[in-house]
Amino acid sequence: MADATPSVEGSEKAEPDITEPRGWCRDERGTAAFDEGGSLNKLDQTEFEALTDGAEVLESDAYGPKIYRLRNGWMLKIFRLKRWFSSALLFPYSRRFVRNCRRLKLLGVPCPETTTLYRVPHLSREALLYRPLAGETLRSLIRNGMDADAARTMRIELADFINRLHASGVLFRSLHLGNIVRTPSGDYGLIDVADMAIFMRPLFAWQRTRNFAHLTRYTEDAAWLETDGDFVFLCANRRGSLE
Repeated sequence: MADATPSVEGSEKAEPDITEPRGWCRDERGTAAFDEGGSLNKLDQTEFEALTDGAEVLESDAYGPKIYRLRNGWMLKIFRLKRWFSSALLFPYSRRFVRNCRRLKLLGVPCPETTTLYRVPHLSREALLYRPLAGETLRSLIRNGMDADAARTMRIELADFINRLHASGVLFRSLHLGNIVRTPSGDYGLIDVADMAIFMRPLFAWQRTRNFAHLTRYTEDAAWLETDGDFVFLCANRRGSLE
C-alpha cells in the first residue's frame, strides 16, 4: 500500500496523497476502510505545517484549531488525545469517526469520505484527512430562508430520514440540524459522526424518543422543528408509513 504521508520536497506545497495508506484494508464489499488495529501514518511538524499552509481554520477551541479546510477543499480534523482513563483513551474518537463512516456507507447513509489517519507527535494529537460531504446543513438552509411549504416538506423528509436511521440501528448522539446535510441530489446525510452507536437491530422506542429529544437542545433548531406542531409526534406518525 502507498504511504500517504505528504511530500514536502523543494518549495512545492504538500498535497495529500489519497491512495490507501498504511493501516487500511479492503472490507467485504471491496471498499477501502481503516483497519482499527492497524498503524497510523506519522505526520511530523514540517509535514503538518506544509499540509495546513494556506488552510482555513473552521473550528477551534482553547487548545487550538480543530478543523482545517485545506486549499484543495479537503478537511483535516484534529483530535485531542485523552490523558485520563476513559473509553476514548481505549478507542479514540478519531478511529470512531472512521469506523462510523465506514458503517454508515454500508447502510447507504451519505457521510464524509475518510482517507488518512495520522499521528501528529509534536501536537500529541491524531488527525483525520477526509473529503467533506457535499451539500448544506439544514441549519444553514433554514437561516438562508425558505417558504412555509418548503419548510414543512423538509420537516417531513427529516422525520423520515431519522426514522430510517433508527430502523437501521443508528443512534447518533450528536444529532442536531448542524450535523445533518441535504446533498445536491436531495438526499440527507450526516457529518461529525464520532459520537455514534450502530446496533444490529432497530432502536428501542425509548432510544428513539431520547434521540429525537437531542434535536431540541438548541433553541434555534427547536423553534423551527415545532413551527407547525410536535415534531416528535410527526416522527411517530411517519414511522408507521416506513415500516
